[in-house]
Amino acid sequence: MPDFHKELSAAALTLAEQTSLQGLLASWPRWQLAGRAVLSQPPTLVAKLNGGLNHLTFKAACESQAFALRLNQPRRRALAMSLEQELRLLGLASEHGLAPEVLFSEGDWLVSRFIDTPSWEEQIDQSIEPLAQQLHALHRLEISDTGFNLVEHCRGYFANLHRPSASQQQLHQRLLDLTQTTLTDFPARCLCHNDLSPGNIMLSATPLLIDWEYACSNHPAFDLASLLEWGQLSSVQQQRLLSAYQADEQTAATNPECLRAFRLIVRYVEWLWLLQVEEQDEEQVKGVGENLIQNEAQICQHRLEQVLASEQGSGLD
Repeated sequence: MPDFHKELSAAALTLAEQTSLQGLLASWPRWQLAGRAVLSQPPTLVAKLNGGLNHLTFKAACESQAFALRLNQPRRRALAMSLEQELRLLGLASEHGLAPEVLFSEGDWLVSRFIDTPSWEEQIDQSIEPLAQQLHALHRLEISDTGFNLVEHCRGYFANLHRPSASQQQLHQRLLDLTQTTLTDFPARCLCHNDLSPGNIMLSATPLLIDWEYACSNHPAFDLASLLEWGQLSSVQQQRLLSAYQADEQTAATNPECLRAFRLIVRYVEWLWLLQVEEQDEEQVKGVGENLIQNEAQICQHRLEQVLASEQGSGLD
């Protein structure tokens, strides 16, 4: 067995995280693919990765193989879909070549293949068409509807806030109305990832999507608008993405008016999520992380208010 002490200390983990991670690394004989063990000796912890706010992520390696180890943060999990649903949809996506292979899951831990890819900035221009094709393939997967309701989801997020201001209440209502109107005017529904930021997209030869905790049935324009908002794409790259996705046949998801509305809607959901996290952090520990979230929520709110003000009389307000 390897000496875990040096590896875990180097990752700057809490004692609880160290204990949990050591237990996961010791479970390596049960890491399997298609019922067969993938390792014949224990893996070594390589690094603690930037896993975002929802979970902790680590890299381990052994026998020329690399693995991503993800630990869910329970209080963040409450803002996402159920773990059972995530694992089911992740497994389906993996079977269809849309996500890395899952090797092990137990409790709050998930082990998958580690995908080593170039940075988003280096690779995205070469990957736009393959990414659009993968997204189109995702939206064509046949699944039983998960029952997700975007309007009720947003309403529930806001209802959980302890002390929303008058300006927040007003902004929420305007954007909730926009969401309902857009879903009515441009009906479409399919399996969506719902968190398509660059950090959740591995730009390998065939792009793969990770972190499926928000995946569910939703409007396909939510995924497209997320890429347009967060992908840092030029106007030419955005048009290439949409053209490759729709393959010369316009859909509700690529309708310009629908996409314009959904670009606001994805930012609206982001804002509601940030407000939730801000209140969660206030109930835990106060510090720099809390201030960063608070600043992000304020910036997001200001941006939404500015866009709505500029859209007066354009049909979105």
